[in-house]
Amino acid sequence: MLVLVPPAWAYIDPATTTYLIQILTALVVTLGVSLSVFLYRFHVIAANARALLHRVRLRLRSRQTKLRMPKELVYETYAGEDDDTGEDEFVVSGEGPQARSLGRHAVPAGASRGPRRDESRDPRSGPSRASDPRRDPRRDPPRARAQRTTLNMRKALAEGLIDYPLPVRSNYPRLAPMTRSDASTAPTRRRGAVRPAGAGHTQAREARTWRGRLAVSSLLSAGLSFTFVVFGMLDPVLSNGGNFPFDFEDILGPVLNLGLVVFVVLAVGLSLFRGVVFDVLVCLGLSLLLGIYLQSTFLNGSIGLLLGEARNFSALDGQMVVLNVLLWAGVAAAVFAARFTPARPVWKGAVYAVPSLLVVVQLVALLSLTSTSGSLSSQAGQSGGQASTVGADGRSTAQTLTMEGAFEVSSGNNVIVFVLDMLDEEFIDEISRTEPAFFNQLDGFTQFTNNTSVYNTTYPSVINLLTNTPLDVGLSVEDYTNKAYRNGSFITDLRAEGFSSELFMDYYYTYSDIRQLDGLADNIGQISFEINTDEVLTQLARLSLLRCAPYALKPGFWMSNDDFRYARTINSSSFPYISDDVAFYEKLHANRLSIRGSKGNFSYFHLNGSHYPFKMNANIQRVSETTGAEQTMGAFNIVYEYLAEMKRLGVYDDATIIITGDHPTHKMYEELQKPMLVGLFVKPAGSAGTALKTSAAPVSLDNLRATCVAAAGGDSTRWGKTYFEVRPSDSVTRYYYQRLSTENETRKYLCKYMIVGDARDWKNWVLVEKIPYDANWLW
Repeated sequence: MLVLVPPAWAYIDPATTTYLIQILTALVVTLGVSLSVFLYRFHVIAANARALLHRVRLRLRSRQTKLRMPKELVYETYAGEDDDTGEDEFVVSGEGPQARSLGRHAVPAGASRGPRRDESRDPRSGPSRASDPRRDPRRDPPRARAQRTTLNMRKALAEGLIDYPLPVRSNYPRLAPMTRSDASTAPTRRRGAVRPAGAGHTQAREARTWRGRLAVSSLLSAGLSFTFVVFGMLDPVLSNGGNFPFDFEDILGPVLNLGLVVFVVLAVGLSLFRGVVFDVLVCLGLSLLLGIYLQSTFLNGSIGLLLGEARNFSALDGQMVVLNVLLWAGVAAAVFAARFTPARPVWKGAVYAVPSLLVVVQLVALLSLTSTSGSLSSQAGQSGGQASTVGADGRSTAQTLTMEGAFEVSSGNNVIVFVLDMLDEEFIDEISRTEPAFFNQLDGFTQFTNNTSVYNTTYPSVINLLTNTPLDVGLSVEDYTNKAYRNGSFITDLRAEGFSSELFMDYYYTYSDIRQLDGLADNIGQISFEINTDEVLTQLARLSLLRCAPYALKPGFWMSNDDFRYARTINSSSFPYISDDVAFYEKLHANRLSIRGSKGNFSYFHLNGSHYPFKMNANIQRVSETTGAEQTMGAFNIVYEYLAEMKRLGVYDDATIIITGDHPTHKMYEELQKPMLVGLFVKPAGSAGTALKTSAAPVSLDNLRATCVAAAGGDSTRWGKTYFEVRPSDSVTRYYYQRLSTENETRKYLCKYMIVGDARDWKNWVLVEKIPYDANWLW
């Protein structure tokens, strides 16, 4: 039975598309190269066959010439000393016209410059027969009767006795000690060519001219510069539209220029070396090129997201790291073996074929990704969620969330939310153990020790927090975000109570288009900026190094998306919000808080908080490395400064303040083995002057919406219970969703855990479902 099924759209993420394009292109190009190699080898075999036939003809002609010569005429290699020219000499013996035609070159018997091998040099034996002038030459044997004539090779060639230099050393090893070489015996040749072995050279000189070496180095340099610079920097931008605060067009020109500079420097610099040194450098470059391509294209499946957490690959899978190192070493060994073994013709072909093939494959993939991702150029550098425009002065303008109102509060009702990214409860516990009095500054707060988030990453945790829309694994990031904000936000209820609202949070993880926040944020403003080209190229180079490096070296290049936060230079009074805690504190300390009116105010601050990488100490100073607990202390010290300012202005007591995290530590590469809780401190209005309390009520991030609406005087029942409406004895069923990637990132799931009772007890966590999903995401 034939069943007609309506067509359906299928989604393949850009990274997978890139790999498929490269594989297909490689197959096509490989077939063409293989055919070319076969034809080339056939040509070489034919040429060798013609050379063999030519040598056979020369041997036959030489033998026939010798047979036609008079019996009394022979010539052989002379083993005596050389004349002033230092050339190899020959003894030409005979009484015929051939010997007499040598003219001045003929010398009488016994007058040769050195003894023959069959003549004795013992002085006690008296004069030899060959040197006795009184002897009748006609009475000597035929060979002894012959007159002796010495002739060097060059003169022998001129007289026509031989038609090419005799390859004594290469073909007759037993005669090698008895001959000497000299450059004058070789025929005229172009500079840089290898002297033939027959000319007596013991070591070959560099056969390639500078132009020849430049051709080899140019191809290799093109492969390296294109793979590492051009493709390595542009592919992540195209494949992850929206993650970077700049357009693809903004960095295309600078990246191409950088690639050209790298190409020229490598090509010219490498061509200056000669001989074996040049070949060794070519082997190193070819090994590096192959290793980079294999690593970045096929072996990076387990890198994971660029969340700032430097994964310990050796601890994750030591065998994988070892195999990865062995692969790189095997590639290098194969390349060097091909050069320094009889397989050198294969190496010569690979030097030309491999760089050319890889450039073609990656170029096709890049062009295809560019053409099929036309929308990315309008997403990739939306500059805060909306496509930027370029003015006549070359500066770009865009709308984004700004710092406007960040340090202003109302003289009336204030609802303040501080989200410290990745505020894991374990950091809170560690601080409490080492600094028992650290949290005593939280005047009027209640600490909830049984609190969970809903998701394990900022996306989609914050979007779900603001909209109460669960993640739909069947939608892309942009589609899910659009759907969530269309469904509405609890902030609308706050504004209905006459509240102003400002949102200070990062683009893409919390919203994908600035228009999604229309009517929700009063701090949307227009900024003027320029792309900081040097900063962008530096960070893209680090990203390319991270992609290309073997697993053992990746931790040294690990980075976060936040490293691109300063890719733009702002040229306007309005400054975009960036989750840089040190910069936020410096502005707070310099500007201090001020009152702007009596209208109720809602402020949402999303700080980097406890999130990787740990580069802020407890004194709110930038450091190269610290711990999660110390960075958490620094984040709380920023909040303490803000609260102190509210007390100074007299608005602290009436304010509702929430300090929490959007998720705990990520745990994205293995199923959970322990409870995952998030720190939570809440101060209701009118509670100032009381000591910090604790509560074990089973709450979650879902209770934040109702708490804020109730604090603003609105109807919170639509959003559930507030934090203080949940009692410790209540039986509450909570759900926690873990984005999980396994099997080297080839399988992705949304693991749904059900929590019944105290979330601090692992026995109350049950894995209900593993939902397969895929998403367009930066690694």
